Amino acid sequence: MPPDLRESFFLGPIDDHRAHSAFIPEAAASYAPNILPEQPSGFATTMTELYRGFERMSQDLLRVFALAIELPETWFVDKIGRHFSIMSSHHYPPLQEQPRPGQLRTGAHTDFGA
Repeated sequence: MPPDLRESFFLGPIDDHRAHSAFIPEAAASYAPNILPEQPSGFATTMTELYRGFERMSQDLLRVFALAIELPETWFVDKIGRHFSIMSSHHYPPLQEQPRPGQLRTGAHTDFGA
């Protein structure tokens, strides 16, 4: 299958949870530190702040969901403390040539996280 015709940047999780799963050999690389580019100036800070904003929005939504189903407002708090949510940003540059057979901008995938 040919690669997708996009450029992607993935960020998260920001907090270091490696110690929590250190006893699980298969999880050793699950929480590797993010590698943030130095250029353009301010990119790393902006992306980290955006990630934190989405994180807060998720927490707010989960509080609303808990109340909507008549659970305590903090019902989900202890269930998302070490989440594995990934924020992805994509750039779809103009095509300079025809895609190869079966080549897509974004292939089949699933989204996960809160």
